[in-house]
Amino acid sequence: MAYGIVAVVIAIIIILLTLTKSGAKRRNLELDRWGASIPVSEAQQEVMSILWDAAQAKKPPQIDPLLSLSEEDRQYLFKICSADFRPARFGDSNALRFASFNSLMDDDFNAEQAAIIVGMIFNSVGRKKLSHENNEEKTVRHNRVKAPIERDWALILNNVDFKATTFEIRRMFSSQVNYAKAQHQELYMKEELNEALTIFLDHPCFDTAVALLEVSPELMPFFTDPLIQQ
Repeated sequence: MAYGIVAVVIAIIIILLTLTKSGAKRRNLELDRWGASIPVSEAQQEVMSILWDAAQAKKPPQIDPLLSLSEEDRQYLFKICSADFRPARFGDSNALRFASFNSLMDDDFNAEQAAIIVGMIFNSVGRKKLSHENNEEKTVRHNRVKAPIERDWALILNNVDFKATTFEIRRMFSSQVNYAKAQHQELYMKEELNEALTIFLDHPCFDTAVALLEVSPELMPFFTDPLIQQ
């Protein structure tokens, strides 16, 4: 759903985009170490690995791997993948979790699968063995993620209210930077996303929206959510 009505000035977003990355890198390393310390069984790890690979391919598995687990095992995964389970010292990722969850739902993952994948991304749980892939597997996965996806942008963005979209995107990132400041942390944004987002926010239109979504398709819900585009 939309995030409510709060006035946000563009200067806050520019501050976010130019923050140094050292603090974020340190925090992410600490989060990875914490996530790796959360125990999962071999069966749970196998399910999480299948879902992770499916998310990279943007294609849900034909048979839901979660069905192979007991109810107790599934509930444990939902717990460690939840926003509440992530320690407060690593910051609030709720806005980005929301965007990622909706993006996975758009790719036809079900709500339970999307919840696990989002937890793996933002809680860094169940990813310990993923870091031990051989180089060939990494190359295949990298190429699969980077493969271009043909989209009918004219159809997707036909009825977009760019003013409402920019408002919500600005407010989402503003919320993140304000929370980080309160926690004495820093946020980092990849250079290509920095550039595409800045241009879109300064000049919201069809062409800049396409450029932004090609760099970060995770932001698609801001352009398609009916509660934003009403």
